Amino acid sequence: MLKTLLKKQLFEFGRAFVYDEKNKKARSKVSSITFIVLYFVLIFGLLGGFFTYLSFSVCTPLSESGAGWLYYVMLGLIGTALGTFGSVFNTHATLYAAKDNDLLLSMPIPEKYIVISRLSSVYILGTVFSVVVTLPAVTVGFIRMKQSVLSVIGGILFIVTVSAIVLILSCVLGFFVAKISAKLKNKSFITVLASLIFFAAYYLIYFKANDVIKGIVANASSISEKIKISAYPLYFFGKMGTGDLLSIAVCVASAVGLAVFTCFVIARSFRKTVTAPASQVRLKGHANDIKQGSVGFALFRKEFKRFTSSPNYMLNCALGVVFILASGIVFIVKGRIISDFITFSMELDGTYVSLAFLCILCIAASMNDTAAAAVSLEGKSIWILQSLPVCAKDVLKAKLLVQLAVTCPPLLVGSVCAVIAAGGSVATAVMLIIFPQCFAFTAACFDLFVNLKSPNLNWTNEIVPIKQSLGIMIAMFGGFIYAAGFGLSSYFALMVMPVEAVFAVSCAVTLAIGVIIYRWICKKGALIFSTL
Repeated sequence: MLKTLLKKQLFEFGRAFVYDEKNKKARSKVSSITFIVLYFVLIFGLLGGFFTYLSFSVCTPLSESGAGWLYYVMLGLIGTALGTFGSVFNTHATLYAAKDNDLLLSMPIPEKYIVISRLSSVYILGTVFSVVVTLPAVTVGFIRMKQSVLSVIGGILFIVTVSAIVLILSCVLGFFVAKISAKLKNKSFITVLASLIFFAAYYLIYFKANDVIKGIVANASSISEKIKISAYPLYFFGKMGTGDLLSIAVCVASAVGLAVFTCFVIARSFRKTVTAPASQVRLKGHANDIKQGSVGFALFRKEFKRFTSSPNYMLNCALGVVFILASGIVFIVKGRIISDFITFSMELDGTYVSLAFLCILCIAASMNDTAAAAVSLEGKSIWILQSLPVCAKDVLKAKLLVQLAVTCPPLLVGSVCAVIAAGGSVATAVMLIIFPQCFAFTAACFDLFVNLKSPNLNWTNEIVPIKQSLGIMIAMFGGFIYAAGFGLSSYFALMVMPVEAVFAVSCAVTLAIGVIIYRWICKKGALIFSTL
């Protein structure tokens, strides 16, 4: 039974690689291998390349100063943070919020088997993110430091230990999220707020990391002594990578023991946590308070409630709102510095300042892709919408409107901030207002188009269509590439055309693309939705 559950969970985790949702059949081996290779090239090529460079930068100076163990402490902590950050938002959805939990608990299956199968995907995801850091770190350590049999064994076990620590932290955080969620009334917004605070802290540390690393390298001796005195377990953790036998034994035993204990605690409390009654809110009202509304508004309200009821949906498909508003603040606070850099350092006129602000706003807006998961999120309950006496076109319009409602108002605020910061002519100010709105409309249509062409209705964990589908990646990167392409083409066009003509053509082309896709959605898209 455990083997069957593990196979099921692993298949769900990698479903996009081996199953074609559009054609409802398994992919060929060549196609599956191609998708897997591209995914790992993207992950390890970009992130892995960065951490390989970081490892080469700090390994030699720390090892030459006699603090090679501090090198492993640094990279191990970074790997732990990245692994936890990459999997923590998936843990609660995978472990406690899966759609088939009730079904599995009603069957004669030991709860520990269900927990182990769920944790397998949590462990794999956390390991993928942590290995992006620890594998380059250990490899560079093998190259730059003197090696022995124990140091090689210690390096390999260092990677395994970090992945075990990531699993422990992800499970602990997921458990507390599940407990807190059962007691909260507005848990979706509270979860999103807490996550955004976590994001802010993470990126603050990220941007300060370069200065911190330089400080550690410059003061390796004093920092090493402080760690040995006040944080001796970290010293043991670092010595493991250098091949110290006692450290290897203690760290591996501790990590494995804590991981087993964590799994045991989760297994014991799994049924109680999953079946805990949610907090109830009593509503008072009268029959006269109910007012009839239009079909379109009712569908929109249904879609918007679906959006606001899911922290995973809001965090993964509407994070662009935060970056749009943050961009507006940066325009106001740092606009003069950006303008001076473009006009003096790059020797360009003020028009290019407006162009830069436009590109930044559009790239941030491309991170909003709620429509790219809206159809898939209907899941096997899509028949309910299909059986209602409403047009499929109206249903799809409501899904479009949610993304526009989430994206357009923040974009307007960001555009006003850009106009204030950039100055310029009336024409550039108008385009700073209009073009982002046209881009948002086209991006929403494109996202829904992608989801209609490759829907995934067979999921048990909502994180799959929200975060792990190929359509989400195409939608987000498609918007990013279009925004970057607009900026690059406009940069060269401004050399031979007046700014009014460049922006007018760009706006017209973008809006025309959006209208064409919108018409396809209303006709062929509606037909596809009706037959899913």
